[in-house]
Amino acid sequence: MNASVLRDDYKFSESGIYYSPIAGRRKDYLGYIEQLPRVSHPEVFGMHENAEIITAQAETRSILETILNSQPRSSAGSKEQERDAMVLSLAKTVEAKVPPPFSAEDIAKRYPTLYEESMNTVLIQEVTRYNGLLMEMKNSLNEIQLALAGAVVMSEDIEAMRNSIFNNAVPKIWSEKGFLSLKPLSSWLLDLVERIEFMQLWIANGTPKCFWISGNFEYGV
Repeated sequence: MNASVLRDDYKFSESGIYYSPIAGRRKDYLGYIEQLPRVSHPEVFGMHENAEIITAQAETRSILETILNSQPRSSAGSKEQERDAMVLSLAKTVEAKVPPPFSAEDIAKRYPTLYEESMNTVLIQEVTRYNGLLMEMKNSLNEIQLALAGAVVMSEDIEAMRNSIFNNAVPKIWSEKGFLSLKPLSSWLLDLVERIEFMQLWIANGTPKCFWISGNFEYGV
């Protein structure tokens, strides 16, 4: 324990906002508490001030998602059909742009794990992760098209996916298996295609001289 904490006016933060008040009456302590910021700064928790920015961004996303999710999900007759037709069209567009999964077995044979080339391991890891995402997208896009056509029952996940596509948001079942990103669906899809193209060039031409660091799963933006 730091003995200085027991000293009057001991500063708990660099700004000096949070300090040990001088011993006094009850009203003195209440007066000190009243002058503290209504919203606690990150420094009171020992965190960097950028933590406040991240919190604000998370709250903003949460509010916007709540607003989008509060939109009417069903309406009479033609409007609901138009909505489903729009989602169906978007699902087909996305499906047409999604590249096929990689042949992980062939890639593993061509780029085996070697002490002399550690990036082969990175390639296999990235291919495995992208395959998981691409297969999930392929299966769910097929299922949502069948559900919108009435061929299968629409599950809770597919219903959430329909709402996300309509709102130009990345479906949760994709984001859980995908790379880190805050982009809307349209931009996210373009980013995905570019990432796959980079991986394809790597596989076709060998280990590149320059790497797209943020194109890896661990460094998505």
